[in-house]
Amino acid sequence: MSRPNRNAKLKILVCDGRLSSNKDISKSYDNYPTWSIPATKAIDISMGEKAEITRVDDMGQVLREISSRPAPFYSLVVYASHQISNYMGGMKIRDIKNIDPFLPQLIYGTEINMDNLEKSMRRGVRYYAGDIQKLRHTLSEIFYEPEEPLRNLAVVKTGGSAIEFREQHPKSQNLRYVTDELLRVKKMPSPYKGKPRQQIIITVGAGQIGNEVKGHMSTFPEAQKHLPRLIAEALDMNLRLVHSLMDESSSLFLQSEDFYFVHKDNARKTILMPIAPHYILARDQIPLQDSDTSTLAMAELYGTPETYVIIIKRTDGVYDFDPNLGGFTTDYKRWLTHQERNKRHSVVTVDDLLSGKISRRGTDKKGDPDDNYEHLIENSALEYYANCRNIKEILVVHIAPEELYLHIRENRYIHVPTGELVTIDPEKGFKGLLEERVRDAFRGVALSRIVKTPENASI
Repeated sequence: MSRPNRNAKLKILVCDGRLSSNKDISKSYDNYPTWSIPATKAIDISMGEKAEITRVDDMGQVLREISSRPAPFYSLVVYASHQISNYMGGMKIRDIKNIDPFLPQLIYGTEINMDNLEKSMRRGVRYYAGDIQKLRHTLSEIFYEPEEPLRNLAVVKTGGSAIEFREQHPKSQNLRYVTDELLRVKKMPSPYKGKPRQQIIITVGAGQIGNEVKGHMSTFPEAQKHLPRLIAEALDMNLRLVHSLMDESSSLFLQSEDFYFVHKDNARKTILMPIAPHYILARDQIPLQDSDTSTLAMAELYGTPETYVIIIKRTDGVYDFDPNLGGFTTDYKRWLTHQERNKRHSVVTVDDLLSGKISRRGTDKKGDPDDNYEHLIENSALEYYANCRNIKEILVVHIAPEELYLHIRENRYIHVPTGELVTIDPEKGFKGLLEERVRDAFRGVALSRIVKTPENASI
């Protein structure tokens, strides 16, 4: 089960063939001078009780060990510099990158020439430390923990279904309306004295591409080892699509390895990140494909107990069953019939969703039930949220509120799942309603909110 494991030791794999045993690592260095500290000892000295070290003799063993574990498992892999030469190591670095694309790879020591170091960097190594002082600094980046939280933070996830909406409606501008509104919210002065402007981190889901990847793996289990890289590429592409609609002078796109740049100075801009820091994923046992859980992990790492998580999906809330059931069609009578007994919940608890009290079975493009029983939010994300300290509520916003309404006359519309009637300003249209709901979410106002327990529900 995914949950914040703040006190768990970080699993580090060290490739250092000059030691003969994993046991009693700290007692195995007596034959080495202090100016030539082996990689295993250097990690042990630098990390102390925070790390659980596994040592192997060669690069082949590294590859086999990582291949035998579900990614992400290790928080870091370290190569003693003497393991990398013209004849060994280089191609296995690339193979490891393919198995776990976010796994940090580090070379330690001075027994490597510049040519081999450059080749290693091209193939997937991101970090190099020649001595223990540099190693300690590098480890502080890899396992960065914010010195102070981001006050007034909201983490916004643009779900895969929100991106899929544009694919099905090529002329839709809704995704741009959302990104524009997020930038406007970011620029608004805080209405409260002493409270900073809104801090925003944006992330995404893998969407339709992710679903295709998962379906492929289900059909071809032998291809499972490629799942992490394909999911990583899907997340990266979807986040870049979102970023392409934003002003680069007021937004900051960060690769997952650059998470230590998330601090109050850079938070003056809207930050975009594809996934939570790798060591958090490994420590808390969050699979790469669980983007909802990754989103919550970001909020937990950077936020305060007042942090909101806003999920922009293809639904405007939490219902007894999917409000799109019977929909996605011009047969409106069919849709209305399917939705007669549906009900939207203004507040639901984690237990309501996990217990099955509320159905989370999804709907396909024809309005029929599909095989996704974790629609809206993943079970792992709900379990994770139940143990979080720094997330107040999860709020749901529809990427296209017009999708759930039928036109009656003039400016009057009926909301199919609930029967509510609304009047839409003819000048603003549903664009105005979408912008309003995005703004409201930053104040903790949404048609549906997910809380940990009934006692956590704010007024």
